[in-house]
Amino acid sequence: MTAGLGTMLTMGALAVAMAGCSLLPGTTPAPAGQQEREALIGSFIEAVQGNDAAAIAAMTDPLVDPRADIAALLEAHGGRPWTDVRVTWGADDFGGQAIDATITATTPDGPDAITISTVWDMERATLALGSAPGVDPGADTTSPRP
Repeated sequence: MTAGLGTMLTMGALAVAMAGCSLLPGTTPAPAGQQEREALIGSFIEAVQGNDAAAIAAMTDPLVDPRADIAALLEAHGGRPWTDVRVTWGADDFGGQAIDATITATTPDGPDAITISTVWDMERATLALGSAPGVDPGADTTSPRP
């Protein structure tokens, strides 16, 4: 019962935090896919708290994220209850294609934060956790591949 209450409180806090993302009159419109991104981040938060690697894998692109990235993420952040969850969105520097979401929360061990990229391909939102297979972290990833 306590775990269910914690999840309900977390989701309530998430809804309040994400409600702050709504637009005010005269502001720039939301990037393409923003509603999908917000739903995806909500599901991601639930999966991290539940230590659910399969759910996170379903939210990522296996061609971009090796499953080791999911294991590392869950080792660092998974399975701990979060309270005071807040989601802040980074700048839309790529026309809505990739926008970072920073999730901050309080855990029994203290503050926790995850920054994750959300990717919109005009059909669906996915998450980009970290390293793409076979890509040198220092490599130029802005140029087209041969």
